[in-house]
Amino acid sequence: MGRKIERKSVRLGIALIVGIILFMVSEMTLKGYFDNQSVNEHIVVAEKYLTIQQSVEYMMMDNVNLIKGLGAYIQMNDTYEDDEIEELLRILYDDRLDEVRNVGVIEDTTVKWVYPLKGNEGIIGVDLAAIPDQAKGVLKVKNNLETGMYGPIELVQGGRGFVVRIPIEKNDVYWGMGSVVLNADHAFQFLADFEAAHHVKILITHMDSPTDVIYGDPAIMNDKPMRFGADTNALLWDTYMVPKDGWPNNQAIWYFLTFVFLVATGLISHRIYAWLTRYTTVMGDNVQMRMLSNTDTFTGIYNKGYFNLCVKDEITRSDRSENPISMIYFDLDHFKEINDTYGHARGDEVLLGVVALVKENIRANDIFARWGGDEFIVLLPYTNLAGARVVAEKIKRAIEGMTHEGGECVTASIGVS
Repeated sequence: MGRKIERKSVRLGIALIVGIILFMVSEMTLKGYFDNQSVNEHIVVAEKYLTIQQSVEYMMMDNVNLIKGLGAYIQMNDTYEDDEIEELLRILYDDRLDEVRNVGVIEDTTVKWVYPLKGNEGIIGVDLAAIPDQAKGVLKVKNNLETGMYGPIELVQGGRGFVVRIPIEKNDVYWGMGSVVLNADHAFQFLADFEAAHHVKILITHMDSPTDVIYGDPAIMNDKPMRFGADTNALLWDTYMVPKDGWPNNQAIWYFLTFVFLVATGLISHRIYAWLTRYTTVMGDNVQMRMLSNTDTFTGIYNKGYFNLCVKDEITRSDRSENPISMIYFDLDHFKEINDTYGHARGDEVLLGVVALVKENIRANDIFARWGGDEFIVLLPYTNLAGARVVAEKIKRAIEGMTHEGGECVTASIGVS
């Protein structure tokens, strides 16, 4: 009797040890599965952020393009009729009643004209450089001749708003700036609607002051949100985003309890464990294969196949939103001569150098792909033809400015549409 009890105890102990080992191994296997799920969810959240970024950038550039007409009037005239400038401002304002509080012209750093005047009388003649909440943004536009979007700031005439400012030059010298004050409540409502529609939570803070909240609840920092820094000097914000219900890890608890139950009842087997291992391995391989199928294996940027898929989606989105979309195509001139003269290793260095330079001169949401051997293509959402020409010229100059150990000169032929 004693030996039977002893043998049962030994078998029970062995079973317990085996169960613990299987549990630990299976836990690591399941972790790989959920890591893959987490990667996919992070990709989805990143795509949703790009939608917000594109909307904000387009809105800003749309207002900038309007103000440019005002700047052109000032550049072409030596004297300015109040009636004419007020009419120009009225046209700008009436076109965007919902989102714009007022539009104005600032000479040097002092407000000279504003529309509508009613409710904004107190801003006329005010030197914005003397107002702490506005001085930094105003002086940055003046000193650096940089277009910028700032806010939300406390407005002189009361309330809060976001301000888009664009420098105005006359005879190649800074003269002043055009200004559009956007309704902060309108912007916040857009973000709230976006959160509800896309099932995410958003926090926006100033880049140079992370504790200074522009929008959202700082409590989402406890949910390990993704952080996105603006890729332009015009938007100095950090955006944090997380799925509304958190990252997909709740299911892990269910799997854990199920596994404990199976161990406790003796139903776990080598076959089940082997299936779990194979399944999670395949899941990981599928994610890896999907990433590889979208990118060019040598340069690491998107390939032609993935670019074609993106074009269809972006054109559909552009048609639906009536926003502009442009494309840049270029190839390197006489690239075969570089390979023949300096060797394919040098040619590979040139290709990688070109890719790195192009990345530095496009936005994070632009779609950059390798079309062929030395042929590349860039899709520019929310960009009109004039904007695409500017980007193409920057790329062309960057490539021509490359330095090479062998002294070879690299140029590119570029087209935009």
